[in-house]
Amino acid sequence: MKIVTYLNKLEELKNGFVSDVILAPKELSRTGELNIYELDCLAEKCWRKGVRPILEWDILMTETCFLKSKSFLKKIDLNNFYAIRVQDAGAVNYILENYPEIHIQLVLETANHNFKSIETWIGLLGKRLERVILSIELPKKILKEYLLRLGAMGVRSEILGLGKVLLFYTPRSLLSPLKGSKEGIIEAKATGEDTPHKNFPVMENIHGTFMYNTKDQFLLEHLSELKEMGLSFLRLDLRFEGGLEILSQIEKIIETGEVKLIENIKKLYPRKTGKGFFKANKTDVLFKKLKNKNLEKGHGHYLGDVIDVRKKKLMGIQFKAPNAELSPGDYLEIRTPEGKIKNIQVKEMLDSTLTPLDKVSSGQVFFMSHVGGVSVRSRIFKEDRI
Repeated sequence: MKIVTYLNKLEELKNGFVSDVILAPKELSRTGELNIYELDCLAEKCWRKGVRPILEWDILMTETCFLKSKSFLKKIDLNNFYAIRVQDAGAVNYILENYPEIHIQLVLETANHNFKSIETWIGLLGKRLERVILSIELPKKILKEYLLRLGAMGVRSEILGLGKVLLFYTPRSLLSPLKGSKEGIIEAKATGEDTPHKNFPVMENIHGTFMYNTKDQFLLEHLSELKEMGLSFLRLDLRFEGGLEILSQIEKIIETGEVKLIENIKKLYPRKTGKGFFKANKTDVLFKKLKNKNLEKGHGHYLGDVIDVRKKKLMGIQFKAPNAELSPGDYLEIRTPEGKIKNIQVKEMLDSTLTPLDKVSSGQVFFMSHVGGVSVRSRIFKEDRI
């Protein structure tokens, strides 16, 4: 397993420890800040240090943005780079058609969580593919399976071992309207009024707005496991003050196997850390909670749901129950998502033209007078009264 990182001071790198350095130009990379001059200089320094420079082009693009990226790319001598990292499908196709010599590192971090899709990309890129960058949302069990299959196919792999975890991205500028300026990079903390979670790091640049998890990905305790699983490259994002000191500590862990040094790294690290989905991906456990128990059972025979509400006027009901009918004079129990129960007697039912109906049955949508406190998704039950 080899180490990949982002760095600006290559003089402090030792040969053999870091194999690849990702160089991120401002115009092509989601979080890059390098200009063309810095890009060329750092690429030359990489080769002199025995480190392979990788060009990052990972932005997602509209057609206008794509044209600007192509124009910028033509100013770069791609012979200075060992490979190019791409995420956008259009960028992948453009590199395949116009730059037949350069290796492609395919970023599959934000989608492609099933192996069939990964396998399809591998078949598309063929010999041009240098490695695939897998999603950190894959738990250890699935990751191990994928790494074994990729290894059997002769495909190299990479995941993020240390760095920020992106939660949300939009090409829109969400912070600059609040600040009244679009100059440079804007950073802030986001806190929701309807959630206990707070202080999510938010950053806006020329490519849009990014929100990150409050805890960074930290898998250094699992270096030996990842190596045994067959991971080819582990990426460390240390683009902050003191990053090189942490890198030297990581180098000692790899050289000596001293896992006790991990606590020193955590003390040096500027943000809170976690293991993300590595132990388990439990995002699906909430699915059961999405079922509202307040709506599950009522007194009487289930008829249908409230699908539209015009407060103090009408509410629309979709009649779903087969082999059932409803007529004026019948009694209903209405159960709301909040747990409220309303018992009423039907006085009048209307069709979409507000014409009175004598009865309704399965498949019909009808209207009746709105009942205070009843909202969309409330359930309707017919009470049997003598």
